[in-house]
Amino acid sequence: MNEKNINENLEEASKVVTPQLTDKEIDKLSVKAGQDINTQNKVTIRIPTDKLNKNDVVVPVCVNGYNFFINRGEKVEVPEIVADILMEAGYI
Repeated sequence: MNEKNINENLEEASKVVTPQLTDKEIDKLSVKAGQDINTQNKVTIRIPTDKLNKNDVVVPVCVNGYNFFINRGEKVEVPEIVADILMEAGYI
């Protein structure tokens, strides 16, 4: 792709209007995401403790605005997508 095409694509992208969501709409979407996520199969995981950083005891995972806070060193059941994210990030 040459510089002219890149500039044309940038100009076209700047014309796209993204609708603004209200806080209430965002909250509703987050709750829906949480409901969808929690219908997934659960898997048991354990995130090891961090020997170099003893104070790092909780690992946050956010999926589409829905938050999970997972304690290190404990076996917990989480939805598959959470385990997938933690595997990709190298935590498990």
